[in-house]
Amino acid sequence: MKPIDFETSNTVFRGGRGDDFGLEAGDVVADLPAWKSRRLVVTCWHMGVWERLLFLFTGRVWVHVLGSGMPPIALSTENPFPVVKAK
Repeated sequence: MKPIDFETSNTVFRGGRGDDFGLEAGDVVADLPAWKSRRLVVTCWHMGVWERLLFLFTGRVWVHVLGSGMPPIALSTENPFPVVKAK
């Protein structure tokens, strides 16, 4: 999956070289567009065709979190931002 920009994003967490994040030297950490408030960060990810097929048949998504702790997270297929229509 790849992080993608979205209409309501208001910040970007900058990536960089993997060794800057404690990963392998050849790895690259992508920039992460996000919507951020005082208490919440929302990101949007896109699945490629192969990932869609794997999800369709397995129903599984694996979450990788760098570090030894696990922050509260939620995965969803629904857009958390209500669509406001002009009058």
